[in-house]
Amino acid sequence: MVVGWRPAPTGWITVNSDGSLLRSSGSTVVGGALGDGQGRLLGAYAMNLGRCTITRVEIWGELKRLEIAWDAGYR
Repeated sequence: MVVGWRPAPTGWITVNSDGSLLRSSGSTVVGGALGDGQGRLLGAYAMNLGRCTITRVEIWGELKRLEIAWDAGYR
């Protein structure tokens, strides 16, 4: 498998994110980065969410991505 980065088309942004749940403690984290078609970083985030469900981790990730994109002027 070949893995590589492709820039977003003009006017679009890319979003890379991941969440994690440590089963032994129930601790969760989420993080991600947003970039433009030129490879510039628009924003990034990492959050320790404590004990919660993986569904909540995914929701927090979506909200944070939308917030960063909105703050960068993307609608």
